[in-house]
Amino acid sequence: MSADRRVLITDVPWDDLSLERAELAKVGATLTRASANDEATLVREVAGASGLLTCWATVSAAVLEAGGAEDTALQIVARLGTGVDNIDLAAAERLGVPVTRLPDYCVGELADHTLALLLSIRRDVVGSVNAIRTGEWNPDRAAGLRRLEGNVLGLIGFGRTAAAVRERALGFGLTVLGENRSDDNRGTGCEMVSREELLERSDVVSLHVPLADHTARMVDADFLARMKPGAVLLNVARGGLIDPDAVLAALESGRLSAVGLDVFEPEPPGACLADWHPLAMHPRAFVTPHTGFLSRESLMELRTRAARQVADALAGRRPEHLVDPAVWDRR
Repeated sequence: MSADRRVLITDVPWDDLSLERAELAKVGATLTRASANDEATLVREVAGASGLLTCWATVSAAVLEAGGAEDTALQIVARLGTGVDNIDLAAAERLGVPVTRLPDYCVGELADHTLALLLSIRRDVVGSVNAIRTGEWNPDRAAGLRRLEGNVLGLIGFGRTAAAVRERALGFGLTVLGENRSDDNRGTGCEMVSREELLERSDVVSLHVPLADHTARMVDADFLARMKPGAVLLNVARGGLIDPDAVLAALESGRLSAVGLDVFEPEPPGACLADWHPLAMHPRAFVTPHTGFLSRESLMELRTRAARQVADALAGRRPEHLVDPAVWDRR
């Protein structure tokens, strides 16, 4: 294995890169951090790199082209995360550059966070904490809360995270519905219904789909109008799935009783949350700063496994979780 192979890493929010370097050292590769994450810088610094590790930075066609075409320098782009909407997959396929992701590294954390948002909403946790800290001792404020047990939870998208949410939700006594998007839903263990029926029946709707052309702003005025009046909307998936104007209008009209958001579009949303959209400041919007995927364990797993995907590719081993296995096979 050549000792001069270089891997470029983009916009990770941690300073220590020892875990990544340890994995890459096993195949004689070194790691350098991009000096900036704009397209011009990445185009310049990816040239000659054997691999690219990226978190949120946009990996455009120009960046991929600068990395080299099939059988030349750039042998893999590894996403430090689950989604790949920041990577130009069409250009990667055209250039023969395999792309990997990690769809299963934080399933438990995301499921826990989904239920944490719901519990905070149903039990008015944030409002009660804020009230008691300002000297208000008023147990009567909880008189209007709704019991969680017996609610219907509708899951839009039924992958790993949604399945884990379902397991946890059953323990709280919820009835769980999944959206029937396939002719074969055997093995899900969940009642699968049409989207129209799911929206009509669900007291809580939770989003668990990737961001793509067909899902962008899927939660629009029409989607919300079909929801059960007074329902709760949860989104720990991608900020671009919702139309914030439509969601705010639904909150103000009472169509939605509350929303729980862990993701925004764009991220970060601005110098302060109010810069993003008035929705974030609404009293019935429960928001967290895209922390649903995080724990000490999930972060260590993410870093190690993503770097190992790059190391495997450089060593000629098939990496796990290829976005398009045909690109790898073609190489």
